[in-house]
Amino acid sequence: MLIALRPGYWRTRQVTRVQLVSSPLMKETDQWLMQPLTQIIEGSLPGEGKKRAHLMECRDGTIYLDEDVCVKVPTLIRPKVIFLDAA
Repeated sequence: MLIALRPGYWRTRQVTRVQLVSSPLMKETDQWLMQPLTQIIEGSLPGEGKKRAHLMECRDGTIYLDEDVCVKVPTLIRPKVIFLDAA
């Protein structure tokens, strides 16, 4: 993941933009891809105990679960939005 920080970040702790960097193997292409994220949600997967999981939604609507593309988006237990694109 590539994260853009607002000037003065260490004072304000504001992240302005997050992009997901995908390897050619993930997208079945011959090149790396950078996709802007609209949101990141953190929670636990059902049946996985307290193991944390992250859903990352790209601007094109693709949703990733940590490092995998989601065919079926799982329902997270105690979901919390940890990044939301203000644009």
